Amino acid sequence: MSAPTPPRLLDLAGRHLLRAEDLDVSTLESVPTELFPPLFLEAFDGYRTETLKAMVQTWPFVRLPLGALIDLPHVGPLQAVLEALDVLLAQKVRSRRCKLRVLDLRKTGQNFWSMWSGASSYGCSGSRMAAVAEPRSMTRQPSTPLKVFLDLCLKKRTLDNFLTYFLRWVEQRKSSIHLCCKKLKIVSMPMDKIVKVLSAVQLDCIQEVQVSCTWSLSTLATLAPFLGEMSNLQRLHLSHVHVSAFKKQEHDHVVQITSQFRRLGHLRDLHLESPSFLEGCLDQMLRSVPSVNPVVKALSVRDGVVLYSWFLRHVSLEPGLARDWMVRLISVFVATFCLSAVCNLAPGSQELIAWFLPRCLRSPLDSLSITKCRLTESDLTHVSQSPDISQLKSLDLSGVPMTDFRPELLQVLLEKVAATLQEVDLDACGITDSQLEAFLPALSRCSQLRAVSLCGNLLSTAVLEKLLRHTAVLPCLRQERYPAPQESYRPRGVLLEARLARLRAQLLEILRDLGRPRIIWISLSPCPRCGEDVCHHMEPIVYSCPAPA
Repeated sequence: MSAPTPPRLLDLAGRHLLRAEDLDVSTLESVPTELFPPLFLEAFDGYRTETLKAMVQTWPFVRLPLGALIDLPHVGPLQAVLEALDVLLAQKVRSRRCKLRVLDLRKTGQNFWSMWSGASSYGCSGSRMAAVAEPRSMTRQPSTPLKVFLDLCLKKRTLDNFLTYFLRWVEQRKSSIHLCCKKLKIVSMPMDKIVKVLSAVQLDCIQEVQVSCTWSLSTLATLAPFLGEMSNLQRLHLSHVHVSAFKKQEHDHVVQITSQFRRLGHLRDLHLESPSFLEGCLDQMLRSVPSVNPVVKALSVRDGVVLYSWFLRHVSLEPGLARDWMVRLISVFVATFCLSAVCNLAPGSQELIAWFLPRCLRSPLDSLSITKCRLTESDLTHVSQSPDISQLKSLDLSGVPMTDFRPELLQVLLEKVAATLQEVDLDACGITDSQLEAFLPALSRCSQLRAVSLCGNLLSTAVLEKLLRHTAVLPCLRQERYPAPQESYRPRGVLLEARLARLRAQLLEILRDLGRPRIIWISLSPCPRCGEDVCHHMEPIVYSCPAPA
């Protein structure tokens, strides 16, 4: 039987320190780095506030992931940490030992604590970390503000005690604290409280916003200027925005909202559920391809830039109007000529181009979801023509009525995204046989397509057979959801179960004839269980190729 491994001297030192009373800054100056996390955990769990304050002031890591340890809004020893930060921020010089630049209150950092605080020792093996005492010399307080990360979920009518206290703490230290929120979720809170929260946050840090409550258009218009300042926003989810009967006022709100959307240069995922205000207004939200004047298009690059430079020097307009005209002119030149030529030969345009590029040459969308609302044919045409969808991977237009749309509209849209599209959801759009037949060739060219859903549409067995044959060539397709054929119902929509069973068998024969393993789901409409437009309770039709003899 082998003898147990004796404890390291470092382990013994750590146990001795943990048995001590409150530790002060001078003692912590000589404590090895790898002992800080287990000592901090012990002080945190034991509510040893004086030790916590001293450890924050000598914290040897850039980041303190406190959110993994606390259960908000029960702050417990968090207040001691904030008080220690006050001391730290007030110091003109601080210990070189202290590297703290980020206080992370998100539910992250579990890996940090587990890595540095293993069950059998106070850290990782000596080969993976430098566990040496650092010199006690002092360094000047860094000029960069301390960043505090906190994900926000606003789901109450009033701010809770923690958030009220914390926002007041941040507000009083604006020059030295930057409150950074990567994810913002709004479930239920009055707009004046939301404005109070957003006024304390660095808006350019926000990357994801989800609004899951029912708002009027005027309420969303109040939020719009804050959205426009979220220059690094990547995901936006809005739901249930209602329009009142006051058309002129609501039109002004729509303009105010859509103008801010164009400022979101890093937006990748846009999800709008029941946006009743969007009908006829998508051209104000998504970018357009700038129209190029034929005369300008006929110019050489040098002649065009000379004309552009002359405009910069000699045309005098009001400031706001001038900027609007300049942006239009830059759009034309960028679309017609080489951007570098514009920059090099017309040096007076640098400031305007720097302002223009994030707005007009922004990243295209990965995902576009506009559901449960009415759109016009011009809306769908604009979507097809917008550079925002040039690399689209996911398209969801479920619940958008299209029965009366020209058949070629969806064909053009799918052709534009055929090279990148991976998911398409056109549930409950009222799509007819003629419309589906028009866009089937375009759908079959979506070579990256993984999932397609057409439930709740008015399709016959014959067209479903064409659909199965066209999609059989798609190598990545794994999820297929289609409506039960029209022949499965009586004229008033009553389901004929025996006929549905025969049609399912007929579809299975088609899959067998195509000779490729596939699983398809056939959805009833409405669902006999829950009454929803789309039924997800049906057994799939499965075809597996027989094993070779």
